[in-house]
Amino acid sequence: MTVPRQYHTFQIHYLYKLFNYNDPNISAGTVTMDEKLPANAIPLPLSVLVLTAFNAGTTNTLVLGDGTTANRFALTTDTTLGTPAWYPNIKTNITRIGATPVDVILNYAQTGTAASAGQALIVFPYIPDQTVY
Repeated sequence: MTVPRQYHTFQIHYLYKLFNYNDPNISAGTVTMDEKLPANAIPLPLSVLVLTAFNAGTTNTLVLGDGTTANRFALTTDTTLGTPAWYPNIKTNITRIGATPVDVILNYAQTGTAASAGQALIVFPYIPDQTVY
């Protein structure tokens, strides 16, 4: 995994990831946001932009966890992945990240007929550790 980004000025940082319904392991809960949340960061409410509707027969849900707690950051029942739209301010577990950087892990769950389409962008802002400034 990569080392968390840390800008030299005090500003809100973010992670982002574009994902598709058929990305390898997207339903296995092993796909990460490609960068870690740094130690002592404070997660902020995230947003999801559904570009192409996810079309599984019954449910299309996205969960963001840390590898230990499946829904630590977001259980996106607030988001209807089946409808293209911008879903802002999805509440996260607003607790400071511990002393070790953590992965943000995506899990797209579908039920009913398997999806044949779907694409979304996740934007996950956070406040970095202030002691580095």
